[in-house]
Amino acid sequence: MKRLTGILFVFLVLFSQFTFLLNIVPFIPLVHADVTWDLLIQPWDNVTGWTKGGTGTSEISPAGQLHHLSGLAGTEAYRYRDIGTLPDDYTAEFLMVVDSYGSDGTGYIGTQFYDGVHRYELDIYSGKIKNLDSTTEISVTNTAGVWYVWRLVIDSSSHIMNAYRNGTSLGDLGGGANSASVDGTIYVADVYSPTASGVEIHQDYLYVATGLYAPATDTTKPTYTLPSPSHNTTLASRPCNFQC
Repeated sequence: MKRLTGILFVFLVLFSQFTFLLNIVPFIPLVHADVTWDLLIQPWDNVTGWTKGGTGTSEISPAGQLHHLSGLAGTEAYRYRDIGTLPDDYTAEFLMVVDSYGSDGTGYIGTQFYDGVHRYELDIYSGKIKNLDSTTEISVTNTAGVWYVWRLVIDSSSHIMNAYRNGTSLGDLGGGANSASVDGTIYVADVYSPTASGVEIHQDYLYVATGLYAPATDTTKPTYTLPSPSHNTTLASRPCNFQC
């Protein structure tokens, strides 16, 4: 009986540790088995090669995650890097949690890709996503404090930016603005609000690949495998410091 009680005690301890980890480890993304992330694999264990922009906070904190926090209303924080070139067809994916949409909830998080012909920008708000340049908006609730896997499948010459969240299609956000002078520059996780302070995010990774890879909800595409989360191993204008 004592031996059985001891085994039960060990089981309960291990189970409590497992449930604790479930609450603190971000959602593990599902990634195509056949995707070769040939353009960029950024696990955010460092910011080497990425230039800081804006006056807010941009840092690695905790280890393995990019942390951005805007300051006063009208200020921002972001990182940018030139990876060399982007093709006509490319896929980007990132895992991110929005800690706060700011003091009045109006904040958003912008991510930009320049491919030598167009600029494509995804802006994530609490109640929608938006393409800055096409002005197309899709209503969707993006809950603060929840980790989401975002995937953009961009066919630049066809003016298509299909957006997916956790493998579910949200729709086509349309084309980007003409921007032939810049190729291969990526801006990540710009936290901004014209009226709110304290827009904040954590991002776990950013991947970019040549080609068009819709998630597995598209039955014409391959199945998924589980990767190891990285933290464990004249354009449309707005008041910002982005390269516009």
